[in-house]
Amino acid sequence: MIGYTLSWVKLEEVLRRKPEAIGVLPIGSFEQHGYHLPFSTDSMVAWRLANMVEQMLPEKVILFPPIVYACSSEHRGFPGTVWVDYHVFIDYTRCVVESLFEAGFRSVAVINAHGGNVQALSVLQRMVNLSGRHSAKVYVFNLTEFRELTAKVFDRSPTLQHAGYSETSMLEYICPECVDHEGLARMEPEDFKTASKEVFTIHPTRDVSKSGVVDDSEPFQAGDKKRGELLLTEIAGAIAKKLSEL
Repeated sequence: MIGYTLSWVKLEEVLRRKPEAIGVLPIGSFEQHGYHLPFSTDSMVAWRLANMVEQMLPEKVILFPPIVYACSSEHRGFPGTVWVDYHVFIDYTRCVVESLFEAGFRSVAVINAHGGNVQALSVLQRMVNLSGRHSAKVYVFNLTEFRELTAKVFDRSPTLQHAGYSETSMLEYICPECVDHEGLARMEPEDFKTASKEVFTIHPTRDVSKSGVVDDSEPFQAGDKKRGELLLTEIAGAIAKKLSEL
């Protein structure tokens, strides 16, 4: 069910009839994604995953609009990247989740497609679930939890990547017109070999990658739309399965 199309009385009625309904909250980012992908890549992926989960469980979940501006300071220095401080993001998201609790939801599922939000969402989950203030619970599903599945779908070892082959492939499926193939053509071979263990924690992306891509792959000029679709379908199915068991 699509929550943002409902009136408050309709939502109240739905929750009265289905008190076990789960609120689904997608979270992404607005940050650079190389020469070839849009700022909203993570938000688009989170939104598509959440929509796929809603389509799989239309009677079980209620979908809410995404949180877009999030923890992206690791990408500062690239014009257009927008970030908020970690404590601001945690407090803001907590307010959103707790307002859904107050509306009557016993469970809220966060679907997060940005790696920079993972640690903050872990803190949020502990703050909310272990505070003793609520009987309701928040569940967090991070795209990064599915690295082994990503490796299987793309037939490569799991690696830290940002704006690399797998994200490009997901965007080729979600919004093919959003992938700038001229931007990809600008990249040099060394731009595809920018993975670093210290990037995102000690060094910002700008220090290790002039293009903004963080990956360790062979050069590519396009993603694989079919594999991107398969990956999203598999992840959405795994999330839907867990939610169906709540």
